[in-house]
Amino acid sequence: MASEKGNNNVIKKIEKTSLQKFKNQNKILKKFGKPGLKVYRAINKAGTKVEELIEKTGIGQKKLFEILIFLKKNKMVETVGKVAEEKATEEKKPETGKERIGPKKKKKAAAKKPGKKAKKEAIEPKEGIMPPEPLEEPEEKPKAKKKGAVAKPGPKKKKKAAAKKPKKPPAMEITPEEEFGVELPEEEEIAPLELEEEEPEKIPEPKEEPPEELEEEEKISPYRKNKKPEEPEEDEEDIFLTPGERKIKKKYGETGIDVYNLIDGQRTAEQIMRETGVTEKKLIEMLDFMENKGIIKLEHPERKRKKKKAGVHRKKVKDVGFAPMLEEGVSPQEPIGGKAGKEFVLEIPEKTGRGAFREIQMKANLMIKFKRGSRNVIGLINGSRDAVEIALKTGLPLYKIYKILEYLEKEGFVKLRASTRKEIKRKYGDDGYSVYKKYGREGVMLYQLIGKDMDMAQMAWQTSENNERVVKIFMFIHRLLGIELPIDEDVLLERLERKE
Repeated sequence: MASEKGNNNVIKKIEKTSLQKFKNQNKILKKFGKPGLKVYRAINKAGTKVEELIEKTGIGQKKLFEILIFLKKNKMVETVGKVAEEKATEEKKPETGKERIGPKKKKKAAAKKPGKKAKKEAIEPKEGIMPPEPLEEPEEKPKAKKKGAVAKPGPKKKKKAAAKKPKKPPAMEITPEEEFGVELPEEEEIAPLELEEEEPEKIPEPKEEPPEELEEEEKISPYRKNKKPEEPEEDEEDIFLTPGERKIKKKYGETGIDVYNLIDGQRTAEQIMRETGVTEKKLIEMLDFMENKGIIKLEHPERKRKKKKAGVHRKKVKDVGFAPMLEEGVSPQEPIGGKAGKEFVLEIPEKTGRGAFREIQMKANLMIKFKRGSRNVIGLINGSRDAVEIALKTGLPLYKIYKILEYLEKEGFVKLRASTRKEIKRKYGDDGYSVYKKYGREGVMLYQLIGKDMDMAQMAWQTSENNERVVKIFMFIHRLLGIELPIDEDVLLERLERKE
C-alpha cells in the first residue's frame, strides 16, 4: 500500500535562479550520474507524478525513490498531492479514537462510584435511628477523600496522558522516506516518547567534553586553524576571475583588480588614482604589467614623437591614454570599442525627446521595416533598460533588437550609450559580469536564457546568428559555474545545425 501511495505523489521542482539549477544538477551528477540527471530533468515545475517519472526515465522504483529522497533532503523538490491529505486524515483518526475512549471510561468509573456511595448511604440510615448520623457520614467521606488525595492523581494522569497523546502525532515531521512510500514500523513511533525522558540526562555529559578538547587544541595550534579556512576562500574567489584577473591578483592583489575594473576607455588616469588611492608610479607599473601580459591595450599618443627625439623620456600619467579593455583571445588590431566593439558592448538606448507625434511615426516605420513585435521596442526604452532586457521582454533575438536600435539612432530618435561595469554587475551579478568580459552582450544574453524552459536551438536563435559562438559561450558558462557537461562542443554544434 505504501508504494501505491508513493506512486500517487506529485513532485515539484524548487529552483528560483539558473545558478541554483546548475548547482543542483552538479550535485545530482556527482551522486547518481546520468540516471539522476534524467530524473531531475523529467520533473516539471508544474508537478510530475512518480508513475510518470518511472515511465519517462525507465528507472526502477527502488532507485527512483533513492534519488527522490536525496532531492527532497537537499531541498531540490517538494511533494504535493493526495498523500499529504491521506496522512493528515490518518493522523486525525487515532486522535479522535483516543479522545472518545478516554471520556467513556471516565464516565463509567464516575457512574460506578456514586452507585456504591448511594448504597452505603441507603443502608446506614436504616440501621441508625438518629438522623444526624447520615449527615456526619457524608462529611467524613469527603475528609477521607482529602486524606486519600494521592488516589486522585490516577484519573488526572489519565487526563494528561489523553491530552498528550493527540498532540504528539501532529508534531511528528513527515520524512521524505514516508512521502515516497517507505513503511515505518510502529515501534519507531513509540521510541520518541521514551527518548524525551532520557534526553535531558544524557545530553549534558557528552556535549561538555568535546568543546573542552577543542579549546585545548586551539591553545596548542592557533596558527594552523587560522590558515586552513583562508586557503579555500581564496580558491573560491579565484573561480570567478578570468585568467587575466588572476595574473593581476597574484602580482598586485585586490588593488590591482580595482584598477583593472576602472579601465573602461572613458576614465582618465587621474580619476583612477583618485578612486583607488594608488600613486602615479604604482599606476604606471600596473599598466605596463597589464599591457605586457596582453590583458589591456594602451594608446600612447606621443609615442611617434618620442621615437624622433633622442634620449630617454620618462612616462607621465598624462601621456597614457586608455583604449577600451581587451580580453584574452581578442586580437590587438580589433580592440573592443573598434570593429569588434560594435558587436561586443552592451548598450542602453535613450530617447532624444522629439515629441509624441514623432514617436507614433517611428512606431509605424518599425512595423513596416521590421514587422511584428518591433513597435513594442519604443515603449520599453526608458534610459535604464539595456538591449538584453529589451530582448527578453519582447522575445525578439538580440541581433534584431540591435538592428532596430541602429535604425532609430540613424533617425535621431535615440542615443546609445555603453553600460558601465557597475550597471552590469548590479543587473547580472559577478557571474554575468565574468561572462560579459569574455563574450560581451551575447554572453550576457545566453547567461540570462539558461535555466528557462527553452531548448538549445531556441536559446541560440535568441542570442546570435553564429551557432559556433553560442556553443562556446554555453560551455564557458558551465565551466564558470563549476558544472561538468557530459556533452562535447562538436556534438552540440551538430544538433544545432540539424534543427536548422
